[in-house]
Amino acid sequence: MTRYSQQKQLGGQAPNTQIQRKAYPDWNVRGRSPQRQAYRCPICNNPQIRSLASVYGRGVYTSVSRRGRFLKRGYTARTSKSLLADKCAPPEKRRYAFGIFLVALAMGIEFAVMGPLQQFIPQEYAAIAAMASGWLGTYIVARAWWWNSRAFPRLWDKWQRSYLCERCGTVTTI
Repeated sequence: MTRYSQQKQLGGQAPNTQIQRKAYPDWNVRGRSPQRQAYRCPICNNPQIRSLASVYGRGVYTSVSRRGRFLKRGYTARTSKSLLADKCAPPEKRRYAFGIFLVALAMGIEFAVMGPLQQFIPQEYAAIAAMASGWLGTYIVARAWWWNSRAFPRLWDKWQRSYLCERCGTVTTI
């Protein structure tokens, strides 16, 4: 239905296309739709709370620059965080690399002692070093696996449901 046909149906009067602001007390001035925010800070009762994800996203900056004087061949990317973004950072997964390195070191010590270095390294010390690094590496890998499969999903879910009050700085989990 065009505007002309609407005007014709109303008897020559233009239809009222404006929404009255009195109907929506929580009117968003920037947008065109009403905005209702049910959550408030439990400490100061401030309705302006932001999710930790948005606070973290606004505080992380990446700058890219070219390297080289004349040819400009390489690129450098630098990432910097504000202190507030660092406080609101998401939980991180643990890495397996160091534990796998220790297990590989233990296997390397055992193969070296059994092979060509048998006459240079005492077998008792090599066996103790291999067992210690092997068990420590296995523990680190198992602990990282447990963290990534059990603890990390709970912390990630809690981080996604957390909000920061802009007035008093309280972090609230909803």
